[in-house]
Amino acid sequence: MYCACACAPLLAVTPRIAKLGLVAPFEGRNRAIGYDALYAARLAIRDDRGRQSTTRIELLALDSGANSDALHRQARALAVDPDVLFVIVVIAPEDETLARAAYTVLSPPVRYVRVAATAPATDDAFARRYAEISGGAPPGVVAAAVYEAATTVLSPSTVVR
Repeated sequence: MYCACACAPLLAVTPRIAKLGLVAPFEGRNRAIGYDALYAARLAIRDDRGRQSTTRIELLALDSGANSDALHRQARALAVDPDVLFVIVVIAPEDETLARAAYTVLSPPVRYVRVAATAPATDDAFARRYAEISGGAPPGVVAAAVYEAATTVLSPSTVVR
């Protein structure tokens, strides 16, 4: 009896790791868009952590670069990682064809978030929670769309928990 009770903590379930891939511009002239997406994805993961789960979600953020070589390189990096369950790709409308061609190699589902010309209106609660993650910055042009895409792919019906 003593051994069973003493060993019980060792029998705890180790959480399964699932990765959410985020490909966005983290360098260059569109850097602010990439970080807007990063903060929104982090917020979605933080909100997801409130659920009881045997799956731990990790964010794998990769720079989309400014050319097709970088897009293809990041797609291949995501394709070889078996823990990547979903990918969100932030793209400018003019790069959509190029991005879709690069990410056809992926077996995990891919969600594309188009960069909007202006930031859509968000409610105060989202803006406050986003500011906590971003160090006080307001949501930008892709925050709401990336958050929505991330919460959709992290929903209990999508991720095996």
